[in-house]
Amino acid sequence: MRRSGIIGGNRSRRNVIVWIAMAFIMLFSAIGVSLALFTDEERGEQTNSFDAVMLEDNMVYKYKSTIGRSLIGETYMANAIKLTPSSDTGNIYVRASINFASDNEVAKDKLKFESFTIPTEAASGYSWKRFGDYWYLTNNSGSLVALNSTQTGEVFNFLNVEDTLTPEMSTSQMGESDEVTVEITVESALTSLFSGTTDFSDINAGFDKANPEHKTPTGTYTVTFMQDDVVLSQSTVGYGGSVVIPEATPGVGEVFGSWNTRSSGEGATIKDYQFS
Repeated sequence: MRRSGIIGGNRSRRNVIVWIAMAFIMLFSAIGVSLALFTDEERGEQTNSFDAVMLEDNMVYKYKSTIGRSLIGETYMANAIKLTPSSDTGNIYVRASINFASDNEVAKDKLKFESFTIPTEAASGYSWKRFGDYWYLTNNSGSLVALNSTQTGEVFNFLNVEDTLTPEMSTSQMGESDEVTVEITVESALTSLFSGTTDFSDINAGFDKANPEHKTPTGTYTVTFMQDDVVLSQSTVGYGGSVVIPEATPGVGEVFGSWNTRSSGEGATIKDYQFS
């Protein structure tokens, strides 16, 4: 089913910001929290402990909170999101997703595209590879990493405190009463459920078997790039697919600034890598 939404930008004398309109953008998410909460859905237990989450077989863990205007310009994570296998964990793969909701689309976009960075190349030999709104624990070559009980106590960081920052926003972008709800979901799945570990259709099918209540989104999405109300390109991609970025054409005395989620330039700035 095709979904719809708008991304835009603006033009100034020395700087042109090209805007984008798209039927839905699913390539990147952002988060913010002021109070952390992990929930083990299988057991229905909740805890405010900030120790590493103990990963078990075919489990789902959630971390949920909100961010408001009072945290603008501040690091909004009080503690890192850390993971470690439990002492009786079998061979598992791990992925994490970040989702958000708000009535304020501009504030939501700003958090989604500007407020955090996931480690894509960790010094310890692992990294997180993105597909759509999911990040998968991999080695630095991009292959899935299997964890098990022999690694109990070894910590794998998903989101570090210093890698989060609430972007600056005017009161027109985020009012005093506006809030963005944020939810991080961490999933583990036994490696025996996977038919392949290189193609994301096979990888996601394995996670969907392990946790059928948290299936990977599907569908196609229409993405339209626009400059000054002129369509530069339009393409249809599947969930997690890459978008070919067109060339913007600045006027005399102008330089290209960035892609933006609003034609006014009041939306979120989007970097090229966030379209792949």
